[in-house]
Amino acid sequence: MCFREPELKSGTVGRDPVLGPKPISGNFASVFSVTSRSGHRYAVKCFTQDVAAQESRYDAISRHLAALDRAALSQPWNIGFEYQPQGVLVAGQWYPLLKMEWAEGNSLIRWIEDHRADPAALGALADRFAALTADLAATGVAHGDLQHGNLLVARDGTFRLVDYDGMFVPALAGYRATEMGHRNYQSPQRSDTDFGPGLDRFSAWVIYVSLAALSADPMLWDQLHESGGEFLLLTEDDFRAPAASFRFGTLLSHPDPRLRDLAGRMRDLSAQPLSELPTLPPGMFSGPAAPPRARPSVHSGSIPHPSAPSNSGSYPSWLTGHLPSTVPAPPTASVSVSASSGASASAGSGFQRRRRADVVLACCMTLLVLAPTLLTVSSLLAASAYPTAQGGAMLAAFGAGGASRRTRSEVRALRLLRRDLRRRSQTIGHPEKALASLDQEAQALDRHIQDREAKGSARIRQLQAEQNDEGARVTITLNQRLAAIDGELAALPRREQERRDRALAPLQRSHIQDQLRRTPIGETAKLSNLGAGTTSALIGAGIRTAADFTAVHYVTGGGYGNVTAMFVLANGRQVKVPSIGEKRARTLESWRKDIENRARRSAPVKLSPAELNSLAAQTAAERSRLHSERKRAQTDAQTHRDRLRTRITTEQRAVMDAQQAARADDARARAEMSQRRAQLALLRDDRAAVDAALTLARRTGRGLSLRRYLLFLVTGR
Repeated sequence: MCFREPELKSGTVGRDPVLGPKPISGNFASVFSVTSRSGHRYAVKCFTQDVAAQESRYDAISRHLAALDRAALSQPWNIGFEYQPQGVLVAGQWYPLLKMEWAEGNSLIRWIEDHRADPAALGALADRFAALTADLAATGVAHGDLQHGNLLVARDGTFRLVDYDGMFVPALAGYRATEMGHRNYQSPQRSDTDFGPGLDRFSAWVIYVSLAALSADPMLWDQLHESGGEFLLLTEDDFRAPAASFRFGTLLSHPDPRLRDLAGRMRDLSAQPLSELPTLPPGMFSGPAAPPRARPSVHSGSIPHPSAPSNSGSYPSWLTGHLPSTVPAPPTASVSVSASSGASASAGSGFQRRRRADVVLACCMTLLVLAPTLLTVSSLLAASAYPTAQGGAMLAAFGAGGASRRTRSEVRALRLLRRDLRRRSQTIGHPEKALASLDQEAQALDRHIQDREAKGSARIRQLQAEQNDEGARVTITLNQRLAAIDGELAALPRREQERRDRALAPLQRSHIQDQLRRTPIGETAKLSNLGAGTTSALIGAGIRTAADFTAVHYVTGGGYGNVTAMFVLANGRQVKVPSIGEKRARTLESWRKDIENRARRSAPVKLSPAELNSLAAQTAAERSRLHSERKRAQTDAQTHRDRLRTRITTEQRAVMDAQQAARADDARARAEMSQRRAQLALLRDDRAAVDAALTLARRTGRGLSLRRYLLFLVTGR
């Protein structure tokens, strides 16, 4: 019933279960979701305000965007649309609408909330936004209202640009802007005469600086953004007064020099006309490179990397050749082995060539072992004593062999090596336990940092909320004071008239009293039922003129309901006049009222010029006083706001300074832990190498046993 186009007529409108068709409302229009029968979804914009030359504007925008080469764009930000002059029927009248492709994606703030912990994604989005602004500049297009609500981020991380109401294209040169854009993204210098290709430059800087800052330090989102706030990191107030801005102060004092430079440029741009603003240069910001890792040192000497080749003199050559490739040789900083390379080499394959002493010992041992047998044969030794002699000879031979074995260089080298390895093992200790303890310490530091950062961010948000709440109270109080003052100002004319009336009232009363005094009571003789006798009675009661009595009270009394007339004299005393009953009293009362009415009609109705000037001066003085009070109220409110802003900014900066100092301490602690971890890892590798060397030394020691030595003495092998 409402749409003219067949595809929309047969479509399904997105609805609220209770309220019906669900709008997304803005300043100039409401947008509805309509899904066609084919499943294609559209955004249907119905305008709520009349915009000058709307049809010609949209026609120019449509033709320009349709002519763009989408393949040449950095991303598919351009949304197709169709302007229908007679699109929607309302109360029997056709109105225009805009039919646009439905853009899927999250608003910029929602996307940041979802990806705030991913600096790489934030940096990539900043680069894509810079590419989008480059597309706009290259095609001569300015959106006119670049802000978080009009920038949708699709699933692939590319932008979709929506809401083309204030867009500039070259065909619209000479037109004026139809809107001023979101106040938290616009330059304080912008006016409706600014309508050209440079319209988006300030907004582009605002958004890019925010994204780049978050990619460098995601914690800035908690520190500078407010939940539900219609901005990213900076607001209109920050652009108008950068020197007093806590947010600018935070960015300008950030440890990252690139971020400080960006914030400084953004601050300077706030005071420049739009026509002088630069475009975003490509590749303007990239995250700072990670600092080079310093090699850890132990006390006075450097610990070599585990993969570094070991000194060939650290172990005997026979042992070094048998070390596993996965176990590094011990560093030169370890305790040196006091064994000669020749002795070490001699142990490489068991006992080496026999010494002359070894040959002599072998002969002596042979004779010593054969001596009991020869003595028995020659009968020098009794047969019964042969076993004892044989045992003694064997013990003597083994003793001599053991003593000679200990003098061998291979045995001495192995003994020195094993002693050195055990000493190294004791010196190294248990680095695995120290590494586990260090990991626990690092985890505790991480928890402490997270807790401190969360508390710091919460304190900053609390201070911001305090500023907002107190600022709102100041505004409410100011509005109440201004309303009261404006009410008094509006009442001044009425109050001046009341003063005029009050000043005129005594003159009128005096005139009336004068007229009453000028009318003698004798005139009542002419009235019906009244005569000379009545006049004499009135004079006798002290009533000589109409001014001598003010009213008549009637008192009912007696058994027959008689009414007595009591005349109220000018002094307030009541008297009863003889021969004047109720009827005559009412005649006299009416006579006096007539005189009073005639006098009132002839009474003065205006004050003198001097009196009027005096009253006007009094009113002017009150008006001046009220205007002064109004100005003072505004000044007091602004002073309160300034003091509040100064206090909150000071406290927020103190929190930020404390956080920065704590972060520096954290960095030092992390660096120290990293150095300790590297040292412990080297020690762990040393311990593994030493343990492997001990195992190999024990295995080698079996080839240098006494049995092997005795066999070597006999056979030479």
